[in-house]
Amino acid sequence: MLSFTSAQLSGLEKVLELKESGLPLVAANLSLGSGRYTADCGESDPRGPVIDDLLAEGVAAVIAAGNDGGLNGTAMAAPHVTGAFAALRQKFPAKSVAELLTLMKSTGRPITNGSAVTPRLQPDAAALGSTPEPDPENPQELVAQVLTRRRRPPRSSWRC
Repeated sequence: MLSFTSAQLSGLEKVLELKESGLPLVAANLSLGSGRYTADCGESDPRGPVIDDLLAEGVAAVIAAGNDGGLNGTAMAAPHVTGAFAALRQKFPAKSVAELLTLMKSTGRPITNGSAVTPRLQPDAAALGSTPEPDPENPQELVAQVLTRRRRPPRSSWRC
């Protein structure tokens, strides 16, 4: 689903208004998707000034764009990054947005996708200061172990 830039601005301005009223907001998610946005918010982007205002108030604006609007990609990752950021803000309340972002990037496990290498979010490593562990040798066995410890059946067997 697409939205107008004016609606996006209204949403971001509401987040800023709530933060300025004293609500302890630390991050805002804006998943744009649908392949319409493929570049960073530049100087001519109308969302830029309010994003800068949010940053000045200590609120990270996590914006996902560039994917095709499916159930994967950046639009699905942005809420996770926003939640991880909020958890890290709770753990490290004195750190700035930039410091928390650096912490998230530096503790992530490097993932190669084509020629790009990006860090996979590892909030446990960021919060606890540990180094990410290597992938398990047998990931299917690990998944089976986790599923057997669950108290409810896996989703594939749920009925609506």
